[in-house]
Amino acid sequence: MTQEFQSFLVQLKQSLDQNQKLNDYTKESLYLLVQEMYQKMNLPKKLLLERLKTVSFVQGSKMMDYDAYQYYMEQNEVRFQPDLVGDERNVICQALLEMAIIKEADKGMNDREFVAIKKGMLEIFANNLVQNESEYAIAEDEQVIANLINVISDGKVLEAFVNDNGALLNKVLEIGNFGLKIANDYANYNCIFRKRGFQSQLASIEMILMKCFFNREDRIKVQEQIPEFEAYLVSNPKVMSHPEQYRGLKMVAENYQHLKDLQKVIPFPPMSEDSKTNVM
Repeated sequence: MTQEFQSFLVQLKQSLDQNQKLNDYTKESLYLLVQEMYQKMNLPKKLLLERLKTVSFVQGSKMMDYDAYQYYMEQNEVRFQPDLVGDERNVICQALLEMAIIKEADKGMNDREFVAIKKGMLEIFANNLVQNESEYAIAEDEQVIANLINVISDGKVLEAFVNDNGALLNKVLEIGNFGLKIANDYANYNCIFRKRGFQSQLASIEMILMKCFFNREDRIKVQEQIPEFEAYLVSNPKVMSHPEQYRGLKMVAENYQHLKDLQKVIPFPPMSEDSKTNVM
């Protein structure tokens, strides 16, 4: 353990000790969870340390809160819906990540235009940091969408999220004649209304993203990224927590293969005169 990390743990304990809204058990649980998270990844520290001094954890209203948790930044309050929480540590990890990374309400990655991508990235990070022991996730569609757009943007979604950079994410969504922008708009709609019992629109969103992926100008990059893109595609409703919500997913694989088959064989670059001489 480095001296820098030891110093962070001291500050973490001091922040939690100042909090008058949490009981000792919750403080100890948070301390251990944050320690585990930061041992695995170098995440922003300043905001989290400050917010832990006054954050409160409360039960949310079923009339207003449709997610397993919601972080209300201006009140520095995390509201939980116990009935929707699968893996408690995973959900709290997502809340802590949001507290650590997102700087301002309605700005950066917290802009309403990025709600689906933000939720997807939070769960992706939490799954990597503390895993998910539950049978289901709270942002399944959003994980798929965020991963696919991240591949298309060559990692720019990940960069934008870690740096809370809304301007960069806006540039990402302009790739490919605004196809990603359209997919993002559908994803935001899907994120909100799927929680209220509506059918998932994941299949339609994946169809748009597949076209965005294959329509890029850099044909070599497309070919190189095919295995990664395929790994994130979902075409079987049975792998989702609530298969009954997913219609049309079976068409995803068929349409993807069709688009893949349409790709032209990429020729080798023309040989230079020096290369020709060397071969002869």
